Amino acid sequence: MGVGGLLAGLLTVVLYGLLIAAFLRRSSARATHPSPVAAVAAGVATWLPFAIPLLPHGKPSGSVLVAANILLVAGLSFSVWAIKHLDRSFSMIAQARRVVRTGPYAIVRHPLYTGELAALLGTVLSRPGLATFAVWATILGLQAYRVRHEEEILSATLDDYRDYQRVTPQLVPFSKRNASAR
Repeated sequence: MGVGGLLAGLLTVVLYGLLIAAFLRRSSARATHPSPVAAVAAGVATWLPFAIPLLPHGKPSGSVLVAANILLVAGLSFSVWAIKHLDRSFSMIAQARRVVRTGPYAIVRHPLYTGELAALLGTVLSRPGLATFAVWATILGLQAYRVRHEEEILSATLDDYRDYQRVTPQLVPFSKRNASAR
């Protein structure tokens, strides 16, 4: 395991520690999306990444492994930064607490998902295979589904969320502003 792998391991521990702390310290939700399917999707998207190391996979080339480690470290770093700013507004299911606009939330509306998806892509590149890619693609779909439900409850509950939608991209930093929030 190289420096990238060690750094990724450390960042993973830090991220899960922050997630647990945020979950335990979170403030009361002002509203929760009523969809039980969305709640199940959140649970599956949260736990499915743990299956990746158990799946059959190949061995990446040296250059792919470097790219994988860069994505893993960058994604985990972005996720750690996101959870530090989200703090008491964290939840696993679609709930509304308050609009967070600081740190990575000034760059994208869902930076925790952005970071997690980048880190998971790095994991898949480090364990190349059809099964690992299928899990990543499934998680990508589940996260898109989660975003849709989060956006619904946030815009219905928080008066300033629509303004935030208009000026902040959804998942991809520096992308065209969200045209659907007009």
